Amino acid sequence: MRSEMQSRLDRPSFAVCPDGASRPGIIQAANADGSYAVRWLSGSTSDVEPHEIEQVSGKFTVGDAVQVDDQRGKLVAKEADTFTICWEDGSESDISAFEAKPVLIPFEQLEVGQRYEATVHRVYHSGAFVDFGAEVMGNLPTAYVLTQDGSRIGKFDPITEHLKRNQKIQVVIQAKRLDRSVRVAMVNDEAA
Repeated sequence: MRSEMQSRLDRPSFAVCPDGASRPGIIQAANADGSYAVRWLSGSTSDVEPHEIEQVSGKFTVGDAVQVDDQRGKLVAKEADTFTICWEDGSESDISAFEAKPVLIPFEQLEVGQRYEATVHRVYHSGAFVDFGAEVMGNLPTAYVLTQDGSRIGKFDPITEHLKRNQKIQVVIQAKRLDRSVRVAMVNDEAA
């Protein structure tokens, strides 16, 4: 556990700050209680719980397609809080990791039955919204949430006991609707 905490240090991240908003910052230290000291871009520092941190550099690997404003390119190198991008015109430049956004899967390319790794974005009483790299979030109804042993959760089980914000899960697209919404179901890691 300690080595995982140490590996997060000096990484650019988005974290929930004391006012409740998600803001960019750099992880400065791993605290004894399991939280992290985050230095915000404003210069101030505060302690943040691990589940309230989303690492920017961890989202991307070399070779990933990225977008900054209306320009697209490929990530060719990454170092701490700086990414080197090879743009579509062949030029290269360094950018802040906070500027990079993934190139999203267009809604029109989504098909029922496709499987994706997803990140839980928000948990609510009747399900969750999950980010699986598309233009739209997937809606995961409670009826399609699985327990750790792979069975569906019970009708009266609190969903928050099984899903947490930023948790990585596997999903399959179950339905695409005319209103551009997507319903997904959780699948076992082995089935994906």
